[in-house]
Amino acid sequence: MPRSVFCPPNSQFLSDDVIGSICQRPTQVQSIRATNTNADRNCTTPPSGWAIPARISPAEDEDSISPRDKKRKRNGATADSDSTTHRQEDQDEEVKINSISMKKSVDLTKVAQLLDLGEELQRKRRRETQKRYRMRQIQLTTNLENDVHQLRQDIEKLLQQRDSGTEATRDAWNVALEFYARSRRLKTQNLYNLFEFLRATTAPDVAFSGGIGRERFANSWSILRWFDQVDVDLHSLKKYGDDCVVMTTRTRMTMTGRTLQNLFPRLYNCAESSVMVRLVTKLVDQQIVMDSRTLFQWDSATKLVTGVRTDSDLLTPLLGLLGRLEDVSIAFDQALISPDFQWR
Repeated sequence: MPRSVFCPPNSQFLSDDVIGSICQRPTQVQSIRATNTNADRNCTTPPSGWAIPARISPAEDEDSISPRDKKRKRNGATADSDSTTHRQEDQDEEVKINSISMKKSVDLTKVAQLLDLGEELQRKRRRETQKRYRMRQIQLTTNLENDVHQLRQDIEKLLQQRDSGTEATRDAWNVALEFYARSRRLKTQNLYNLFEFLRATTAPDVAFSGGIGRERFANSWSILRWFDQVDVDLHSLKKYGDDCVVMTTRTRMTMTGRTLQNLFPRLYNCAESSVMVRLVTKLVDQQIVMDSRTLFQWDSATKLVTGVRTDSDLLTPLLGLLGRLEDVSIAFDQALISPDFQWR
C-alpha cells in the first residue's frame, strides 16, 4: 500500500464513516456522563484499534468539583434533610399533642361527671341520715313525754294510796317523815300538792316560827326555790312523848346570781361598789351547808300538827365564805331573809 501525507498507514481508521461517528467532546466536565450515555446509545461499536475516551467515574466527577461546592452541596442536602425531618417531627408532635388534648378533655369530662355523681350521692346520703336522725329525735321526744306523763300519773296514784293507807295511823312521826320527803323534792313539786299536804296534816291556825297559818308555813319552804342543787339530808328523828317529834337535817345548796337578786337585792344592785363586788365574787356559785332543827307539835285529838318551829343556821356558812363578821353584816343588810333562814 502506498504511503504519503495524504495516505497515512492507518488511513483505514480515518474513513468518513469512522470520523463521522465520533462525537464531539464537550467542554463542561459536568456533561461528560450525559455525553457518554448518549454515545453509548447512538454510536456503534468502533472499529478495532480505535481508542475511545474513558468514561469519567463518579469519584473522578466528585474530584472535579471544588471543595467549596462540595461543602455547599453537603450543607444544602443536610439542611433539606434536617428541614424535612423537623417538619415531620413537628407534625408528629402536633398530632400527638392533639390526641393527648382530646384524651385529656374526655378524661376531664368523665372525672367531672364522676365528681358530680359522687357529690349527689353524698347529698342524698346526708339527707337520708338527717331524716333518720330527725325521726329518731321525734320518736325519742314522744317516748319521753309519754314516760313523764305516765310517771306523773303513777306518782299521783301512789300518793293517794299512801295517804289513804296512813290516815288511820297518821301521827307526828309519819308527818315529820312526810315533811322531810317533800322538802327533798321541793323544786320539782307542784304547789297544789304542797298545799294539799299542809291542809291534810296541819291545823288551819298552825303556828310556825312566830307566824300563824298554813300560808306562812308554805312560804318558808319557798326560800329553797331560789337556790340551786338543793340536797336535804336527814340526820336524826327523835320522838319525845306522843305529841312531839324533833328532826335534824343538813341542807347543801348553791348560791347563784338569781339567789342574790331575789334574796340579797342590795348586794346584787350595788355591784358598782368595790366592797359589794368583792362580796358577790365570794358568794356566787358557792355551795353552803346549813344545819337545821325542826320541832313538830302534834294534837292527838284532831290528828293534826298544831305547831312547827324551825331553827336554821345560815350565819355560819356565810361567815365561812366571807371570812369576816363585818362582811356578813353587810350581806344581811336589807336582805329579804334572816340569818335563821326565815322571811323578814
